[in-house]
Amino acid sequence: MSPTDKQLAELLAEISKKLKDIVASIDRYLEAVKPVEIKIKELKKLFSEDLRKQLIFEETDQYFIIRPKGYLGTENFGKIASI
Repeated sequence: MSPTDKQLAELLAEISKKLKDIVASIDRYLEAVKPVEIKIKELKKLFSEDLRKQLIFEETDQYFIIRPKGYLGTENFGKIASI
């Protein structure tokens, strides 16, 4: 038995809705896992001025490198590590 035009239209509408739901789910997933693009200036703003003065910031193609200029002490190291 072949479907009527009305049944076919209803089926296609249901398929279309399901595809939109799938695309929305994929978009939500990609938004959650995509890497965050951040510039070094934005990265530095995460640190207080006092901490920034104690650090050297470098940027490579894939990473940021943050190095201490000297001994940080336990408290400052903890603050930096938490950021």
